[in-house]
Amino acid sequence: MVDPQVTSSANSIQTVLDNRDVQSLALVGGAAAGGVIVAQEIADRVLPAVGMSRDPTNGKEFAASALAKAAVGLGAGWGAAQSNGLPLVALAFIGVGALGGAAADMFNAVQRTGLASEAPRPNYGYQLERSGSSGSSGGSSSGRSAVSVSV
Repeated sequence: MVDPQVTSSANSIQTVLDNRDVQSLALVGGAAAGGVIVAQEIADRVLPAVGMSRDPTNGKEFAASALAKAAVGLGAGWGAAQSNGLPLVALAFIGVGALGGAAADMFNAVQRTGLASEAPRPNYGYQLERSGSSGSSGGSSSGRSAVSVSV
């Protein structure tokens, strides 16, 4: 069941899009992008303060970065709940952007720390076969080898 406020917000955004309200679109887009940037800047200052790298390389650092960004998002959401009018809209989308940055850190953690490599690769029923030589003795003069796909 979708909350009535979510439906109302979706309808409001649809109206903005239908009316091609450039100022409102700029506010929403700028606030969301600003949320990503602000959350990243805060994480870049918090992580070194707690002894972690600004450029996460392991799951613990990615989680800390995501947590810092999520805190920014929750803080912006709290600020939005205390506001009305344009500040409410701006703070809400800043929060959405910050939470998006936190989610991106978690996806990045899965990709860069090898968690994704533990799953078996799917077999789609084809194989790549290389033919030719890529060395300087024989083969093509461009240093490339031919690749054929068999199904």
